[in-house]
Amino acid sequence: MRRRPLEPYRALLAGNPEFRRLWIGQLISQLGDWFSSIAIYSLLIERTGSGEAVALAMLAQFLPLFLIGPPAGVLADRIDRRRILIATDILRAAVVACLILAERQSGVGLVYGLLIGQVVLSAFFEPARAAMVPTVTKRSDWLVANTLAGMTWSVMLALGAGLGGGVSALLGRSAAFGIDSLTFLASAAVLWRLRPQPPDPGRERGLAAPAREFREGISYLARNQGLAVILSVKALWGVGGGILLLYTVFGERIFPLGKGAAASIGLLYAVRGVGAAVGPILGRALLGSSPEKLRRNIALSFFLGGASYLAFSQAPSLPLALLAAFLSHVGGSMMWVFSTTLLQLACPEKLRGRIFAVEMAGVTLTMSVSSYLTGVAMDRWEIEPRTLAALLGAYLFLPGAVWGWLVRKSGRTFEGTVLPEEPAVHPEEPILPVTAGGE
Repeated sequence: MRRRPLEPYRALLAGNPEFRRLWIGQLISQLGDWFSSIAIYSLLIERTGSGEAVALAMLAQFLPLFLIGPPAGVLADRIDRRRILIATDILRAAVVACLILAERQSGVGLVYGLLIGQVVLSAFFEPARAAMVPTVTKRSDWLVANTLAGMTWSVMLALGAGLGGGVSALLGRSAAFGIDSLTFLASAAVLWRLRPQPPDPGRERGLAAPAREFREGISYLARNQGLAVILSVKALWGVGGGILLLYTVFGERIFPLGKGAAASIGLLYAVRGVGAAVGPILGRALLGSSPEKLRRNIALSFFLGGASYLAFSQAPSLPLALLAAFLSHVGGSMMWVFSTTLLQLACPEKLRGRIFAVEMAGVTLTMSVSSYLTGVAMDRWEIEPRTLAALLGAYLFLPGAVWGWLVRKSGRTFEGTVLPEEPAVHPEEPILPVTAGGE
């Protein structure tokens, strides 16, 4: 009997309670995230009428991750990752609740400040969560676990964006902010049941140790060219991140629905989430899941994203724009999940927090710069939104071509990356035991 495509995901969740708790915490908090994000974007564009104002909000969301990510990664390798997840969820609940006060003020300065605070906390949460996945799952389940995590982010984006737009339009933005705050508290309650994740007992302590440990991670990247190339994939995609700002502008200026921009913006972000949910499933089922196929399919992801951005730029109606947005994020999510899995395979456990923090820093830097420059190009240089979307789409073909060329030279380019049957640690290191559902 042919195996059902969703069976591996169901089996992982049913048989691994530790991963299930980690996944449920992610599911709850990310649903609320998109409630507040859509409310913030619609508030800013309604209050200022400026694409640059939304671009600054995205800069406030992305840039702190670049600055805080590396030390956050060191922390994720030094202390119990479970404690990091719970503490940041509780603090984010308090920060998001304060957005209710910011929404009632006439200015937007407090909105930006709270956004920065929330993102700084997220910069500690995400490297700890990503580094924790391989310690609570078997190696053979890593691609399934990463695909499920990517699907969850995507589905919650679709639900949160769609519902957030509707809640903001019907009940007001304060309701969206309140729901988001409660979801962080619910996530913390679920994550409380995770087993402690103590760091290496032999890890050096002291004030000088974090800087030394971060340099250790950078030195490891310098010695492993293949790992460094994989780490750059998301940052290269992030150069096209200005498309996220354009979704807000297209929803407000080109395809408005009803009163205000929240409904159409929510729809564009919702189909982004649906596409991102479908992408890893299709990619894994149709294109294969071996490391070599994952590498090759990353190039395909760039090409699909570029072609879809170009189609979005010329869409004559909202339904066609929604279809193009859906396809672009099918490609984007394949790239994200495949590169994450390759990174986990190639990285030793004791360095994962630092390596994932460096990756996050790179992608948030490129996305923040891209979003800000897109807003500047519209407001100051008066470049049409459709033209900017076409330029971002054309760009994605370049890294796709370069990646495809690197894969063809994989004998040297990916030297040092790890295949599934090989240990993902240094030869002298013991393989850490899997705490739940593992071998």
